[in-house]
Amino acid sequence: LADAAAWPLSVATLAPQADATQLLARIRAEAGCMRLEDGRLLVMLPSTGPAQAAVLGERLGALAMAEAVWGENAAALLARV
Repeated sequence: LADAAAWPLSVATLAPQADATQLLARIRAEAGCMRLEDGRLLVMLPSTGPAQAAVLGERLGALAMAEAVWGENAAALLARV
């Protein structure tokens, strides 16, 4: 969240059964993902504003989307998705 080069930054959550390997093959190289404790897959979309994130989210079957707010910590961002 502290790297200004990654802004705008959006995140999405996908269903627990989402396959991270298949997902990474379908998104840009700078994007990343991680499995949350509850099983959902969190996708980090650097340099992705809300309009572009909405299109990607729909294509990926996102459960929730959020755009990071400058100065926000990771816990606050995760609480919104």
